[in-house]
Amino acid sequence: MKLFEDPQIRWPLLRRDEAISYLPVLPPLWSALPRDHHIYCCPSPLQSIPRLLELDANASCYCSNPRITYSPAHISEVHICTIYTITCAHSTSIQLQHCPTCPPRFRRFIGPETRDMGIFNFNNRILFTHDLLDEYTSAFASSETPFVAWVATMSRRYKVHNSSEPFVSEKMFRSIWFSFVKLQALDTDSQCPSCGPEPEDTIWDGVTLAFSRKHLLPTLRPPTVTHGQSLQRTEVRYHSGLQLIPEQKLRKAVRSVVQGQSLVMHSDDEDTNGQNHRNMTDKAKHDLLARVESVPDICAQLKQVNEALGNVFSTYFGIAALATSREAPHVYKKLYVQVSLNEYLYYV
Repeated sequence: MKLFEDPQIRWPLLRRDEAISYLPVLPPLWSALPRDHHIYCCPSPLQSIPRLLELDANASCYCSNPRITYSPAHISEVHICTIYTITCAHSTSIQLQHCPTCPPRFRRFIGPETRDMGIFNFNNRILFTHDLLDEYTSAFASSETPFVAWVATMSRRYKVHNSSEPFVSEKMFRSIWFSFVKLQALDTDSQCPSCGPEPEDTIWDGVTLAFSRKHLLPTLRPPTVTHGQSLQRTEVRYHSGLQLIPEQKLRKAVRSVVQGQSLVMHSDDEDTNGQNHRNMTDKAKHDLLARVESVPDICAQLKQVNEALGNVFSTYFGIAALATSREAPHVYKKLYVQVSLNEYLYYV
């Protein structure tokens, strides 16, 4: 009984994200940095399921800190476990050893550390391949996919591939994924390789999320509400002249070329709006000619503001571009409309 009172042993399991696998795991290849330390040889995605997951020197139980590891002198036994892959679940055998420090009623075992095989051992019964867990990390990072939606997608995929076992529940997968990414340490050394830890300019993107009604307390107020202890910043002033194109006349000239009736003459002598230039009024012809004549001057002025901005404008809206009778891509029209209309456009 004194063994169970050892202060170095934590009873019972303190956190839900503890797992049998505990060695550091490399981040996915698409998120790896050149300065990352390759602490082990990263295996390729699992192609075949091993018949037996054997105990090794890194095998352990998560019951204590430091962990209780595998002892060749003790008896081991073989159990059945399930490995979840990208397409379906597979049953296989796993070698386990009773943990000598855990009470028998907990039925905890020392299990193999399967990192080098590309497998994450959660609890000796449920194991996930690294590429499957990295798949959710990619979905979350690229499209903010919630756990519920991703688990539903995987469950349907398992049905399509006639998996012998259904995919795990959303609650179970959340626990497994958090215990896995904890070993990856993705939150370290997150800095711009060009600007360093203190960049001069940063861009922030805000996301509005709903929260439970139980958190809607009478004391909740918007952040813009002031009170007696609010900071007073009387000397704050807005900066003027933050436009990418400072001159208002030039911004208007850019819009006149990009917007309105097309300046391109097609082979059938009709513009993109289906109107024949020959049927235009004298005033409309004069305005059209004035817009065409302003193009070279606009290109020159834009290059003085920003050479790249002027070069792109010359390529898609210049005289040479008009002579080819090809309309500029819509994305560039939107770009110059935004540049000429946006009053406070920050750029690096």
